[in-house]
Amino acid sequence: MATTMLERLEPSAHADAIYHADLFHINGWNWMIGGIGKSRAAALASNGDSAADIARDTVAIIREGHGLLGRYDPGALPVEPAKRDERYRSHKLDAIAYCLSASETAQAYVDRPMTIAQVDNKMLGVMLSSQIYPADMAPFYFEPGELSRLISRNRRLVRFLELTEGIVGTSFLVVPWMPSVEDKAALYAGFGRAA
Repeated sequence: MATTMLERLEPSAHADAIYHADLFHINGWNWMIGGIGKSRAAALASNGDSAADIARDTVAIIREGHGLLGRYDPGALPVEPAKRDERYRSHKLDAIAYCLSASETAQAYVDRPMTIAQVDNKMLGVMLSSQIYPADMAPFYFEPGELSRLISRNRRLVRFLELTEGIVGTSFLVVPWMPSVEDKAALYAGFGRAA
């Protein structure tokens, strides 16, 4: 008997740590990027290298000791480890960033240069947890009550703070809205070199 797609997948062990973000390799750094206008600038900053475009829209954060890993995770993964291709591989997170909207940038960058800025994990957690829960496969594998818990904004904030407390080697950043995609891409590329 043929197995269905749902039988070939299993619930993610990290469903409680999935955030609406992309994962890109830019100038030697692995960036988890959430917020507004994140994808096109990151793709440009990585010189259009398809291998650098690791995940779109749904990234799980995995804590390993005092470091963080990120991987593509839609809420369910192939049951057979051999079927988990490069998309599901974990990558060290050098930066977790949030791209501000134009109005957020106008408020946050009054009398400040338009550069990527360091923030603490709490501020970044508030911003990331305000986004939707993106794991589109989760509804097929989790009961409604558990799914409601996973979606909870407050729970996602608390989980982010748990995952990031005392972390070493990951920068927490905000990226301002820029006049063009090229300008934002230059911020990413320049920050990776300078940091």
